[in-house]
Amino acid sequence: MASDPAFLFYSQDFFLGTSTLTFEDRGKFITILCVMHQKGRLTEETISFIVGNISFNLKSKFSIDENGLWFNKRLEIETEKRNKFTESRCIV
Repeated sequence: MASDPAFLFYSQDFFLGTSTLTFEDRGKFITILCVMHQKGRLTEETISFIVGNISFNLKSKFSIDENGLWFNKRLEIETEKRNKFTESRCIV
């Protein structure tokens, strides 16, 4: 779960990575990423509650862990990188 209110957003990567999604799925994707950033990995039930129907193409943007929770590898990598950067800038 993130306490940081932000994550880096790479517009070119997002645009290229979502070019095969419908506009509706792009909106659902960024919504899910925002919720995951704040709450962590999610159940399929929670994702369906948040965005409704989940298409096959949208599902392909996520992985499922051993507990059945959905996550996005890139989001987790970028969140961890930002956490490490922020920690390196903190003066104790």
